[in-house]
Amino acid sequence: MKAMMKSLLGFTVLAATLLTSGCAFYTEVGSTIAAPSNKGINYKQMEVSNFSSSEKSKGPVFSKMLRSKIREYGYVDPANKGLGIVVTGEISWDKDESTWQEEVKSDDGNYFRYYAKRTRSATVTYSVTKNGREVTSGNYFSQSNSEHNDLDSIGAAHSKLQGWDSMNNSILEDLSVHVAQDLTPHQKYITVRLLSGDDESIDLANEYAQRQRYDQAYAMFQQIAQASPNVADQAIATHNMGMIKLLESEFKQAYKLIKKANVIDPKNMAILDSIPMVENYFQMSKKHDEQIKTA
Repeated sequence: MKAMMKSLLGFTVLAATLLTSGCAFYTEVGSTIAAPSNKGINYKQMEVSNFSSSEKSKGPVFSKMLRSKIREYGYVDPANKGLGIVVTGEISWDKDESTWQEEVKSDDGNYFRYYAKRTRSATVTYSVTKNGREVTSGNYFSQSNSEHNDLDSIGAAHSKLQGWDSMNNSILEDLSVHVAQDLTPHQKYITVRLLSGDDESIDLANEYAQRQRYDQAYAMFQQIAQASPNVADQAIATHNMGMIKLLESEFKQAYKLIKKANVIDPKNMAILDSIPMVENYFQMSKKHDEQIKTA
């Protein structure tokens, strides 16, 4: 009985700690932001050349998809030689197909189950050069699998497999998205955590943010950060201000606010955990700005 009471007391203390710590609860808010390119480059024009390929015609097909994806994001003209920016690359392909059967033992008599599987994969490698000098490079791998079974025959199982052309297209689409997001700013959906505190006004501001009333939410957080006598709430409100700026694609301001929140309350690990994501966007946007200045 004493052990049970001790356990219950420990749970109660833990729960109370979580409820009063100011960092245990949060509200998730998602939005589409204008994300910097993953490689930190920011050219308004570039020429995407036809990629070479280990399989006939698939290089030009990929290049066409890549140009289309870059145009879709709306920041870069991918068919303009004006700045001397050229994207080149190659795709290597591999595929495998197998069939087999397995005997299944049953009280009603043994029988066979027939299997068929095919795997398609590709690796794309690319390089970006400016007037002949490499600016950045990268590579990505993508794979598509299809497996089915049937009780009738190997042929029946095989007939259910996804077609090679369909697998090729899904791989090319996947690779084109990865490479395009390396080369150009793009729209990206992100989710951030707005922290809760002791002040109920923080939760109210979080609800405003959930409804995409960012200006009003920011103003409420700002008032709490400036007027609250509670240091933990000041830090949480400042953190949430930074997250609002991140949702508005204002990466420099977001980073400054998150760092400030960490200084106000260095014991709040939820604030500390937010820094890497915000810092990553800030560094990428910083590279963009530096590139524009030196262009």
